[in-house]
Amino acid sequence: MIGNPAVSVIADAYAKGIRRFDVPGAYAYAKNTVEQFGNGDKGYTPGGLSVSLTLEYAYFDWCMAQLATALGHTNDSKRYTARSSNYRKVFDAEKGWFRPRGDDGAWLPWPAEGRMKQGYGTIESSPYQQGWFVPHDVPGMTTLMGGQQKVLQELTTFFDKTPEHMMWNDYYNHANEPVHHVPFLFNRLGLPG
Repeated sequence: MIGNPAVSVIADAYAKGIRRFDVPGAYAYAKNTVEQFGNGDKGYTPGGLSVSLTLEYAYFDWCMAQLATALGHTNDSKRYTARSSNYRKVFDAEKGWFRPRGDDGAWLPWPAEGRMKQGYGTIESSPYQQGWFVPHDVPGMTTLMGGQQKVLQELTTFFDKTPEHMMWNDYYNHANEPVHHVPFLFNRLGLPG
């Protein structure tokens, strides 16, 4: 929803064989974008949108790595693959979930609502909703969250508490982009619905 969405579109088009565009030019623009707008030297984006931006920028780095690999840019591929793991830098093992960091690296104060707090390091969502956005490394995300069984329990709860209409709510909020991929995580974790 935020971050560098054009990078994912370019990488996806190229992977699907859609190549009737200036590929070298698109690559240069994509690379410039992830360098100008990304998690930077800290490996995370600090501040009020720390969780949303860090997770999304990590995904776009992964997309960039896939495009670099396909085009034979080995050094870029290695660099962006490594940066795609930066989502880990906003995961607080003590709290067991994603949490925003400040510019100095310290965690922002944990709210009374915890990961359910709307806008806590996120945009139009909560860390509970946004935290599932690691589509490029589901195994790594699963390990961070405590393993397959724990994640499947979390996902089940996430949907069990969703209102039948699925509209604006604190769980699977179908009205907003950050959760649209979440139902497919069941398949990725070996439990088709």
